[in-house]
Amino acid sequence: VSTQSTGTAIMKLMMGMEFDPGSFGAGLAVALVSLWAAPQWLVPVDKYTVAKHVEMALRKRSQDVNGEAHGRWGDKCDVLDAATLTEPELLRRFQLDAVRANKPVVIRNYGFERIGNLSKWREVEYLTEQFGQSKHRVQFGREARRMIFADPKTGTLEHPWDKHAVPLSEAIDMISESQGNVFITQIPLLYNEFESDDEDDRNSSQIREPDDEKNGIPEMYDDIGPIPLVEGIMDVSSVNFWMSRVLPGVTRESTFHTDPSDNLLVQVTGTKEAVLVSHLDTHWVHPKRLIPTKHSTPPGESGGFGFEDVPSRQSMTKERDNFSPVDYLNPDLQRFPYWGEAQPTRCFLQPGDMLWMPAYTWHNVLSWGDAAENWLNVRTTLKNWQTK
Repeated sequence: VSTQSTGTAIMKLMMGMEFDPGSFGAGLAVALVSLWAAPQWLVPVDKYTVAKHVEMALRKRSQDVNGEAHGRWGDKCDVLDAATLTEPELLRRFQLDAVRANKPVVIRNYGFERIGNLSKWREVEYLTEQFGQSKHRVQFGREARRMIFADPKTGTLEHPWDKHAVPLSEAIDMISESQGNVFITQIPLLYNEFESDDEDDRNSSQIREPDDEKNGIPEMYDDIGPIPLVEGIMDVSSVNFWMSRVLPGVTRESTFHTDPSDNLLVQVTGTKEAVLVSHLDTHWVHPKRLIPTKHSTPPGESGGFGFEDVPSRQSMTKERDNFSPVDYLNPDLQRFPYWGEAQPTRCFLQPGDMLWMPAYTWHNVLSWGDAAENWLNVRTTLKNWQTK
């Protein structure tokens, strides 16, 4: 489909004229890319506004033709219950309802029943006994609510101070005794080089250190093994481990961001709500290029010569464009008006649930702890970079 015919279709659509859908469909993305890359004199309004008007026209057209309005994904995630489906039936539904449809889906009753020894990971004693000497990076946040801060005023993406090569047994003690500001985050249990040639893509929500372990933690990955649902269909590029303590009455959030790979998030303890926005609705979250910064001392300690520890820039050239500056729990609608029109999809996760998220889905993950496990919140994430 040519860009010209697609552009003509969009113009007719926005003016309420008739057009041939055959000259439109697949080329819409091409036209939007052309608008995005067009010189400023050709597109006198900001590019998110252009995308917003195109989307509004498309939705109005759909409502006029079909007699009803259609949301992108709907308010809540679709759910598949593994307890009621055989493995072949679940695979078929997963392929049709999630992968081909490019939609998020929650798979209930899957993690503990079908993924290795994952059910045993609910017990801290098991993790300590089996993997207590494995080395992990521990991060120390400035507060319990968020670990990474996207600041629209300064244009920065602030990361916490971290400590490397901490045995898991010690890290669990640090987390259990903390006030909710100590984290094990995105620790690679399995890591494959084919994921990306871009260092930022390999860990798109974290600053990577030169000495980070690239070989993963094989003994932890082998304990859970591959996920049967995607084995033989997708190449798993990385498996990551997360652990934190969420105090009662506190909601933890991850900050809106997007990753360049499909994700399977498996909840182990605690609960989560994933707030999702399709990449086609990117304008809702007002993405902004942000400069990564990082603290050089633990919380409560001053910087050099007694000065306050101000996070320093981590790269003079690279900026992150996969984070949103919108504060989900306290949005500034004057600064970010499109968020006021957003209709995100919400997915709720209990222990043992697995969430599928297509690549480039904007997500902010809210977390709550488990009282029976000292308010711990544990999850593991698999990134599937390419389909076989």
